Amino acid sequence: GLDPIALLPYEGMLHKRNVAEVVKMLDATVLYGKDLTGSIVSKMKIFTVTVDNFLEMMDEFEGTLIVTHSTRTDVLMSLLLAMQSRNVPKISGILLTSYKGNDISPHVLNILDGLGRVNVPVIASRQDTFETISTIKATPVFLTADSIEKISLTCSLVDQHLDERFIDMFIDDIEEDREEEAKERKETGGGDIGPKLFQHFMLGKARSLQKTIILPEGNDIRIVEAASILATRKLCKVLLLGTPSVVADHKTKLGVELDGVTHIDQDDLERFPQLEEMAEALYEARKEKGMTKLEARQLLLEDVNYFGTMMMYLDLADGMVSGAAHSTANTIRPALQVIKTSPGVSNVSSTFFMLLPHGVKCFGDCALNVEPTAEQLAEIAVSQAKIAIQFGMHPRVAMLSYATGDSNSGQLIDKVIRATEIARGTAEAEGFMDKELIEGPLQFDAAVDPAVAAIKLENSHVAGRANVLVYPDLTSGNTGYKSVQQTSKCIAVGPILLGLRKPVNDLSRGAKVKDIVNTAVITAIQSDL
Repeated sequence: GLDPIALLPYEGMLHKRNVAEVVKMLDATVLYGKDLTGSIVSKMKIFTVTVDNFLEMMDEFEGTLIVTHSTRTDVLMSLLLAMQSRNVPKISGILLTSYKGNDISPHVLNILDGLGRVNVPVIASRQDTFETISTIKATPVFLTADSIEKISLTCSLVDQHLDERFIDMFIDDIEEDREEEAKERKETGGGDIGPKLFQHFMLGKARSLQKTIILPEGNDIRIVEAASILATRKLCKVLLLGTPSVVADHKTKLGVELDGVTHIDQDDLERFPQLEEMAEALYEARKEKGMTKLEARQLLLEDVNYFGTMMMYLDLADGMVSGAAHSTANTIRPALQVIKTSPGVSNVSSTFFMLLPHGVKCFGDCALNVEPTAEQLAEIAVSQAKIAIQFGMHPRVAMLSYATGDSNSGQLIDKVIRATEIARGTAEAEGFMDKELIEGPLQFDAAVDPAVAAIKLENSHVAGRANVLVYPDLTSGNTGYKSVQQTSKCIAVGPILLGLRKPVNDLSRGAKVKDIVNTAVITAIQSDL
């Protein structure tokens, strides 16, 4: 028989619906709380009794979809009022049946519109109660694009239980002759790792490490959703800094759980157990710059990035991801002041993992260093190569310029030649890679296209096969990565900061949830140096 590629354990959550799925199957109308329809429906309850009798049973109805006739405005208003209270378990939603469009009086609608914020989705079906329940019961459970928690859980189960031999099918450059492949890898550094395998490697590596990552911007709904995914998929341990009421509101909107996420109350940091120790450590690190103990303590209470940085400084967290609501400078300044750079590293640089269809490549520096010197450029190349190795790649480093080899001359080319010499010397001295796998100067086409490389620089181990591309300055680097990303529509993971003693990574303020998750995963792996 056929061997299974995965055996997934039973998970009850996958057999539950959310309100958005109920809306879809009934072709229902969302009257209030459209942004809350991700709420999971644990069970349904038909309302037939008086309001007083029903309210006595509210403790039993957490996660319940309440079904009642559209003329029962007493039920509707009582439930919406109850949902304003913190002392009542949250139902998943209210479903009105036999709705004709004008069932609710204008006076009631006026009152409801004046609430400003409805804390539970209210949906309406044209079918009567019996038909509504029958339709729901008869419709198999399914997924929609809004089934955030179930999709995340499904991905987690597949990640954990998929037979890794099946992943080999996704490696584009795999060769039938394993001995020849091993020889080729030894001589030239091997083929590029495909984007699917790279992502699988990232998730598996992070899950095995179980590092603690702090997300200090928990008041942003994207961060809350990312925290839920990271925890559900067991990719890392998550510390979420935010205002409890705001986080709870985001959680309800998204219809997700935050089981496994450790909450830190941003509005009550005075009571955080390690606050005084963190303040003392920050003072000691910055006193030579004139910071007082009082200023250090106040900075921790007011600036979430300083708080997150000091959590790492005291080994309460392994890494930090921020920047969704802060500038790059505000995100990395505390780390530069307190965490500082790794031994032997003089400046922080960055890389982007470009998940191109035919292989993953590292582009750098595309975010930080405007006009690096030859020494800094060499350091950037070394950092790029090391992060590539850490993520399962076999680096072939191209030092980019506007000319290839000795075809031209100029100040910029001289800088790239000097940087290449320094980087090769570092590689040879430290022994982390063959120095011949660092080549420069190379034009981009000669670096990545074998046909062009054969003409411009033959007999090179790098030309035509480079997977680590080092740009000579920030203008070319930033323009280069964005040009490739926009024209190929590939995923660009980054910027990933390199050179800090503990990893801090900066998000774009337009970051999507998947970007935040990927960055947190990479941060967890970086912390394992």
